[in-house]
Amino acid sequence: MGMIAQRAGFDAPALSHAFLRALWAEEEDTKDITVLARIAAAQGLPGDALVSVSLSPEIEAEWQRNRADAIAGGMFGTPNYVWRGVIHWGQDRLDFLERMIASDTAPAIARGRAW
Repeated sequence: MGMIAQRAGFDAPALSHAFLRALWAEEEDTKDITVLARIAAAQGLPGDALVSVSLSPEIEAEWQRNRADAIAGGMFGTPNYVWRGVIHWGQDRLDFLERMIASDTAPAIARGRAW
């Protein structure tokens, strides 16, 4: 739903954060579309409309393409953050990502990747 929220001009990062919080901190079932709609609505977004659009065949096809690209790029879970070819998996790796960005460095092995 973040992809749809972003296209509609909503704060997709805030929505994604709300979903992750619901999953990891509140142990909610984020596979349940009614839960997703409720979380989106709590963020001031049209939850039911976002869910409806997210169930369309076009969005499903795009999601499958994005998933295939992520797997081909070496990603194996969520959330992932990629900077200069280096994949940082998980919220607990954000400090590594911040330091890498601040120092404007990336390991030499990752510099040739297409990310």
